[in-house]
Amino acid sequence: MLPAFARATMHAIAEAADIGPEPAAAPGLNRTRPRPDLQALTRVAPRVRRRSSTWSREAGSAFEADSAGDRRPFPAIQWLGAVAQGPYLRCMAKASPKKRGYPAPGGRARVVRRVSEPSPSGYSVVDLFSGAGGISEGFRQEGYRVLGGSDVDPDAVATFALNFPGAEAVCGDIRNAKTRDRVKAIAERADVVVGGPPCQAFSQVRNYSRMIDDPRNSLYREFVRVVADAVPKAFVMENVTGLDQMGAREQMLADLELGGEYQVRAQVVDAADFGVPQTRKRLLFLGVHRSLQAEPPVLQGSAATASVTLVRFPGPRRTRYQVVVQENVLSHRIFDTLRDPEDVRIVTAIQAISDLAGLPVGRREDEIGYSELPEPESAYQRMMREGTGTELKNVQVPRINADTALRLKGVPEGGNYRDLSEELLERYLTGQRWGQDNGSGRLSRRHFYAYRRLHPDVWAWTLNTKGDSVYHYRHPRSLSVREFARLQSFPDRFVFATDPRKGMIAGRHDGGPAHSRYRQVGNAVPPLLARAAAAALRDVLRVKAVMARSA
Repeated sequence: MLPAFARATMHAIAEAADIGPEPAAAPGLNRTRPRPDLQALTRVAPRVRRRSSTWSREAGSAFEADSAGDRRPFPAIQWLGAVAQGPYLRCMAKASPKKRGYPAPGGRARVVRRVSEPSPSGYSVVDLFSGAGGISEGFRQEGYRVLGGSDVDPDAVATFALNFPGAEAVCGDIRNAKTRDRVKAIAERADVVVGGPPCQAFSQVRNYSRMIDDPRNSLYREFVRVVADAVPKAFVMENVTGLDQMGAREQMLADLELGGEYQVRAQVVDAADFGVPQTRKRLLFLGVHRSLQAEPPVLQGSAATASVTLVRFPGPRRTRYQVVVQENVLSHRIFDTLRDPEDVRIVTAIQAISDLAGLPVGRREDEIGYSELPEPESAYQRMMREGTGTELKNVQVPRINADTALRLKGVPEGGNYRDLSEELLERYLTGQRWGQDNGSGRLSRRHFYAYRRLHPDVWAWTLNTKGDSVYHYRHPRSLSVREFARLQSFPDRFVFATDPRKGMIAGRHDGGPAHSRYRQVGNAVPPLLARAAAAALRDVLRVKAVMARSA
């Protein structure tokens, strides 16, 4: 039984939005989600019955059908424990899923995430330290309008400008007054400010000095300054989990609260729990302005990374790696989801990039027609292809030397340097001299991470900014930028570019255009992770707007 004030608030929301009370759960609906915190109904709104198609579109609602074909609403505005469900669309066989552009799944539930046609949320966002625009892409998929982005890297800004033609792309150091003023002017028009400022001075926390005062954290200080000046409804700050050590989290929470102006929640999340085919842990700070009288939402993922692991089994002839799950009911359900190519809640490497396996080593052409590729082999691949034309870009494949090719043949799927035989640990195998020689005649430590191979049946290793940070699970080759992008959950329509100017211009990293594209992908926040944050914040913002109209 809900408290009286909670019931009253629910009816107020229903009357304001012309919607009914919470319906009974449809057959097949996930009944394992946690019960909501009903303290003030300020975190996330309840599921609601649709009475008009307009409300359905605005709420980004999905539909779930029972065995009798009765379509029931499953809105993106729902309980806190189901925030991660927002981007999904569940279809049952008898609910005429062909009307939504998908073939009938033969009587079992399939989950498909819509990318190319997000439901408009009516909110806007500005992206600080945007890089190529991973956070912006996630917010755009959730219906936000991207007003602008800023970064010091001209190549990343070129990619941002290409993919967000309606946004203002600001290239420059935000510590510069002119650049800061341009960014501030955009931020003052945005509902949400997002960004991932670099924070370098971890060690200073030990001495109880404030991180925001350390000159090495000047970019972090600029993020806080923009939020303080622009006063958005909400913000999201992303960073590495290393900040969660030595008291940095508490300091940053205090900084971002701005003396009580914002309520802020910090949370460590893994991108693989949000449909990204890659394990990538990040520390997120979600802040909500005090005028909304709402607590920041909690992101609820699949918990797959806590249930599934890749285990090494040494053998007399060859080491193998196998996906292992915990012995409990939830873990086995997660494993079933992992193996289902028609379910995008948990995605493996093979489900993400198997249609690109035929790209050859040393491919120079950076475009390929979809007609030259096999048909999509998973729901994730179909999702990635949504909204594209006839050509796929960013498909160049680096060359590798003969020594690397030999070593990769000695590394099993999911393996790394530990699986190399003694002979393959020799510095030079074929007589070809390459790289720096440490004088020992053996591989030096700097090469140990360069022989990691994907395992096809689980998500990818964490990608970094180098093209040789991970190798294909089946073929002895590096991945293309497009395969990197797939593993980061960038859709195929998102093209990575570089500034056309030659040479070392201000803000550019050394290494050339090819390395720049890998760097842009490797540094990005996975869009599907950003989309989960966008959905959670949108629900809070929308609920408070409805309650304000009701009052």
